[in-house]
Amino acid sequence: MKILCLLKTTGYELHRTRWGSLPLFTKKHLQENHTVQQKAEKVLRDALHETDWNVTYVKDTTKHKFDCDDYDLVLTLGGDGTFLSAAQHCSSTSILGINSNPHTNPKKGSIGALTSVCIKDIRNVLQKIQQKQYNIETWPRLHAMINGKSLSQTAVNEIYIGPVEQDQTANFKITAGTKSE
Repeated sequence: MKILCLLKTTGYELHRTRWGSLPLFTKKHLQENHTVQQKAEKVLRDALHETDWNVTYVKDTTKHKFDCDDYDLVLTLGGDGTFLSAAQHCSSTSILGINSNPHTNPKKGSIGALTSVCIKDIRNVLQKIQQKQYNIETWPRLHAMINGKSLSQTAVNEIYIGPVEQDQTANFKITAGTKSE
């Protein structure tokens, strides 16, 4: 199997690469979340190393450089945001979301409504995939059209309708229907 593994870019990594420093008021929180993500990545890499799969690891911020259709499966490691980012980029390849920081309190981790696997269960899940003991769910996608022209990207849970610049007034006529219309 050929696997594309999209790894969450943490807030810590974003601040360090974009601005070179961390905001003092969230520094500890960003570092803690980064450490949790790094530990989850090690667990995932170790588990995938035990398979005979060809795995490509990329940060979710560089996913656009890869064609999901070239892979048998896309794994995401992060939270729902990482999963949604992959779902927007990948239209026909199956995606398995792995929650790297599961918690019932969203301020302390990820609830994981879309990431169906917790990192602690990854070895068992990978074994079931190898044994072909799984079900694939097909989710409908949201499609949008502007002036009768269909947009190429689809969405899983929402589409933003508004001006590019938030301080501008919007004037839209919005209609809803099914794709077959």
